[in-house]
Amino acid sequence: MTIFDDADSDVGERETAGSFRQILVQNAVKKALTPAVVASCLDDQIIILFNTPTEVWANAVMGPIAGLFENRRGSTKPFIFKRSPPRKTGSPKDDPDHDTLIVKLLSGTSAIGVFSPGSAPLPALQDNPDLRLEITRPDRRAIAEALSEATGAVVAPESVPILNTLDLDALCIAIRPRAPIERTLVRLQSLSAGQNQDDEAVPHLEQLAGYGAAKVWALAALRTLERLRSGDPDVTLADLPRGALLVGPPGVGKSIFARSFAKSLKIPSVITSVSDWMGSGDTHLGTVIKAARSAIDKATSYQPGFLFIDEVDSIVDRDFENGDSASWWLNFVNAVLTAIDGAVKSPGLIVVGACNNLNRVDKALKRSGRLETIVSIGLPNEADRLLILEFYVKSALSTDALRPCAARAAGMSGADLQRVVREAKQAARDLDRRLTVDDLLQAMKPSDALSGDVLVTAARHEAGHALANLLLGDRLLSVDVERGVTHLMPPPRVLDKFTIDDVLVALLAGRAADVLLSGKANGGAGGAPHSDLGQATALSAARHGSFGLGETLAFVGPADEVLRLVRADQDLRTKVEKDLQDAYAAALSLLARHKVALAALADELLHRRFMHADDIAAFMSGKLEATP
Repeated sequence: MTIFDDADSDVGERETAGSFRQILVQNAVKKALTPAVVASCLDDQIIILFNTPTEVWANAVMGPIAGLFENRRGSTKPFIFKRSPPRKTGSPKDDPDHDTLIVKLLSGTSAIGVFSPGSAPLPALQDNPDLRLEITRPDRRAIAEALSEATGAVVAPESVPILNTLDLDALCIAIRPRAPIERTLVRLQSLSAGQNQDDEAVPHLEQLAGYGAAKVWALAALRTLERLRSGDPDVTLADLPRGALLVGPPGVGKSIFARSFAKSLKIPSVITSVSDWMGSGDTHLGTVIKAARSAIDKATSYQPGFLFIDEVDSIVDRDFENGDSASWWLNFVNAVLTAIDGAVKSPGLIVVGACNNLNRVDKALKRSGRLETIVSIGLPNEADRLLILEFYVKSALSTDALRPCAARAAGMSGADLQRVVREAKQAARDLDRRLTVDDLLQAMKPSDALSGDVLVTAARHEAGHALANLLLGDRLLSVDVERGVTHLMPPPRVLDKFTIDDVLVALLAGRAADVLLSGKANGGAGGAPHSDLGQATALSAARHGSFGLGETLAFVGPADEVLRLVRADQDLRTKVEKDLQDAYAAALSLLARHKVALAALADELLHRRFMHADDIAAFMSGKLEATP
């Protein structure tokens, strides 16, 4: 705790008269603490909450605030103190700031509490101050005025770059007392270029491909910000969107979206994650909460600003926590929610979270006023993959040359494609030649690509999936034998009984092809939640316990919760088993009628390794006669 009691202590920052730092800080303090406010502190008894953008600024203003009350004999000078960050240890009731504040107020003294975003709460002052004063990061005019006064040169505000992400120390280090003002301005321009330097590996928002509704939301936010910058009187900081939650499986590029959004906004940004907070120390609750508050409070100090929090599904729903860790999680989630409340209420701060599993996110985090807009992000389609490749390849290859690569990249995210292009360019440089399509295709091959007998088995298995999907509908996109995967369009959002039946048959068609072409089943259809059997089990369980498309209408819970019940609920497991056996029998019957065509497709896939849906349809044309 830093205290200036009766404004005549030597504690705090006292600087050489005329320094840029002193002038900048004094000007900011005088702008906030006007002569009328100073008089009220001396002649009346008032409480002032004095907010600063950072801890460095909080330390810096203490001396100038005290200086305004020097040489004021005969008056009761205010109690001035700086609120420090939360302590790691000690009881919340053991708070010397609180105790001293109460004593001073009871004695009739005014109080000025200086806070930064990382300061510990102090309800006795914060809940009902008479005045709320604030110092923000200096704008171009404030910097120009301080430079002019410190150097004697005339510095126009337009000659000073925007430096609203630099803290006070970083800014003042660039101001050298004996350096010519021209060199100082050049140095400030360099700092500005450094803080706003574009990341060439990240596209601007307008160039971003494959993000659908997320891009639409972000572009709307960008248009609002541009109207604000242009001086539109109908737009204020409060009109910027408050909070959004990006939802999508791992690897779809949520972090790239955040970096692209930040790059396009051209405003101060903080990109953080729950794992960053957890890794900040020994997982001690106080340490983790401090790390979370520090990141969120830093973003809150920017107006406007952008805060991105990844892995918010690690801020788990408190209803699902029990046992020894329940108390830890309850306190952690409550602290984060409080910090996020403050962030989304800060005018001009855009807050975006990202998660893999929406159902795990605490319900309070998704309510209106917090991360209220939920936007889904999926893997890019073929057209989007082509645009992504064009961005990273630049002009090294034509659009037509990249089309086979976009098709072969089915199932890859934007981050995957960025890695592919980087590795392909390195391979070309190693051979001292230009980038080729073969470089890209080679880089797309998985490090654990299937080969030998396993590749033969995979070709038969994927032929079963491909043929069943070709016969049952138009969801087939491509088959990649070396990866052992058949890429499909997602099923309709609204499912009915017949669609579920077809999806189950197609999922079990790989196992059916194993039996029909090799005479025996193998474990390739199972072994993981995303395997054929895993997906089929989850879909069947959801049919009976979530979708109301089984024998009963009772809603047991969301699809992922119902899947967990399959282990314990014998009745549900019996229903799921019957679904799977029926679908497997139907898949065997369907493929048996086209066994010759199935075998031919397996051989062709083994030869070509990758086939697009159009190529498969053309190959199968005229071959789909029923076998005797």
